[in-house]
Amino acid sequence: MDKRQKEREQSIINRINNNTSEVVLKSEAERIEIRDKSVSIGISEGLKYGTVTSAVVGAGTVYLNHSNEKFKKFLSISAKVSFPVMAFIFMFSVVTELTINDTHLHPESYGLNESSSNNSVIKQKRYMPIHHKFFNYVYGNYLLLYLL
Repeated sequence: MDKRQKEREQSIINRINNNTSEVVLKSEAERIEIRDKSVSIGISEGLKYGTVTSAVVGAGTVYLNHSNEKFKKFLSISAKVSFPVMAFIFMFSVVTELTINDTHLHPESYGLNESSSNNSVIKQKRYMPIHHKFFNYVYGNYLLLYLL
């Protein structure tokens, strides 16, 4: 009887260990999914704000180039191009970092609830990060034009 009781206890312990490892793996998968979605949200916000900032600074650079002789004379073309590029890089990195931090602090405001596991399985099949979509678009539409 003692041996049978120990076997039952061992089987119960094994079942508990197996169930907790499945729960841990499921929660780890959910964490990875939430992390990927928050990075994608941050990158898309960074691209939006960076593009607008680059357009504004580029317009200002073009205006100064046409209206100010000293600006046109003393700055090289690489310095003029660097203004909108650096503005884009700065705004992209700042907004991306702030948005990613905010999605980790307040996931419910971005629709990243951990409790919606049934819906996340369906969304996970269709989900592709924004930077993957962007590079697929560039590869499909523009890169092949230069090769022809």
